[in-house]
Amino acid sequence: MKAKVKLLPFLLLVFIMLTANCCEKDDDPQLPPVTQTGENTFGCLVNGEVWIPRPNLPYPKIQVVLGLNVLTNDKYLDIIAYQGAASHLGFFFCEQELKEGKTINLQRTMETKDCVDAVYMSKILDQDNITFQIDSIHTGEFLITRLDTIEKVISGTFSFDAINKNGVIVEVRDGRFDLVIDEIQM
Repeated sequence: MKAKVKLLPFLLLVFIMLTANCCEKDDDPQLPPVTQTGENTFGCLVNGEVWIPRPNLPYPKIQVVLGLNVLTNDKYLDIIAYQGAASHLGFFFCEQELKEGKTINLQRTMETKDCVDAVYMSKILDQDNITFQIDSIHTGEFLITRLDTIEKVISGTFSFDAINKNGVIVEVRDGRFDLVIDEIQM
């Protein structure tokens, strides 16, 4: 009985050390490599800091939908990557020719305002105005390097500047994604 009592504090200490170690935050996060094999990776630099998605219920890690607008017969693409409730980064395209090798200019104009969008939302960067969007001045590029609807894979690179309503600018650079398409609505 005495041995069991002495063993209990030791086991408790080991348990605490193991659980504390597994929950440590990555102090040196790295961007994922640029791949085109459906690794389900996404990452970029936001104002020079590594930004990679992390799941946090009820938020998924990444959502990807490729669909077809039945009225216009145009494909649309919706990609959202989450860091739980803290921030997310997303793209939406419609009325675009979506194919491998296609570079989409990330610029909102009167002609494209409903069909081209890149958004960064963060409760950390700016408490009052958390939405940063592209516009006609703050622009970027989104390159599709692989689009395979049979294997359900989309890969590519991106970079853009976005602005909030107070004029604060966020720089998103060196973006890359190699994603499994969750849903194809065609």
